[in-house]
Amino acid sequence: PRVLRQTRALSDAGWRVVVFGYDGHSPRPPEWHFAKLPADSAYALHFRYALKIVRGTALLLTKLAPIKALRAFGARLYHGAIPHYRWFNEEVDRFRRKHSDLKPDLVIAHDYFTADVAYAVAKASSALFTVDCHEYARGQYMHDPRWVRWMRPYVTAFQDHHLERADAITTVSDGIRDLLNAEQKLRRPVVTVRSMPFRNTQPFRATGDRITVLYLGDITYVRGLHKAIKSMALWRPEFDFVMQGSVAADYEENLRRIARELGVSDRVHFRPPVPFVEIVASANSADIGDFVHNDLSPQKRFALPNKFFEYVMAGLALCVSDLPEMARLVRHHGFGRLV
Repeated sequence: PRVLRQTRALSDAGWRVVVFGYDGHSPRPPEWHFAKLPADSAYALHFRYALKIVRGTALLLTKLAPIKALRAFGARLYHGAIPHYRWFNEEVDRFRRKHSDLKPDLVIAHDYFTADVAYAVAKASSALFTVDCHEYARGQYMHDPRWVRWMRPYVTAFQDHHLERADAITTVSDGIRDLLNAEQKLRRPVVTVRSMPFRNTQPFRATGDRITVLYLGDITYVRGLHKAIKSMALWRPEFDFVMQGSVAADYEENLRRIARELGVSDRVHFRPPVPFVEIVASANSADIGDFVHNDLSPQKRFALPNKFFEYVMAGLALCVSDLPEMARLVRHHGFGRLV
């Protein structure tokens, strides 16, 4: 969604926009010049094995090197040995060389893991280079000890190296903005751009005898939907719970089992995801928007997700975690209740 909104803003301002990426489930905007990237690399098995050895060595360097420059080198070496990203970067470089007339004025990376190729393209074209940080990457999975021990040093060093070189940085919330400004040497302060949907005013719909609580997004264990269903034993009987999004079969079965054991199966419903342009209208059929998660990490603490604003645009009351970014807006605007 942020890519769609950003490219719309640029196009409306008269920019010609070229997007590198993958096909999604929604039609591409007609104003895009789109370069479709392959979903996976085509490397031979023996080369993948060699890359795996490089990654292991690079990860140790990133974690143990006493000098920042060496940690950054190790992080870039590790990233360049991930088959998916290596192939991605090679495809972008092939495209750039084939279309030598394409000289960008601005190159935008979405999240740290595209910053290397975006910076390379910008440097080759003497263009401005910016990064849009959807997440607080260096604190994203603090609940996972293995990630903290092995992957966090790589993410930190890789991101630091590229954000220091960016002409501008944007992110999704003031909390993440403040962390990035405090922790990194940047050319200019980070700017918050909230993930608000395009204006899509929905008709008022009075609440009926049954009240629908809606969760939008990926239906995964870390989002705590099993806890939401367990809490339904305490809900009044007129409340239904609808989860709309992608879900793995084993987790869905686990959620259905919990609902059966609690005797609330008839009030728990699953909906498949809908195209981006239909999200707000589909959400308008509910009454309350749910997004409740624990303060597991700085990323969770300062979350201000797409779904928050999609619920608001759909005309729903909110039931969300009492965490700083969401709480500030809920209290100021009277959007709903904090948990």
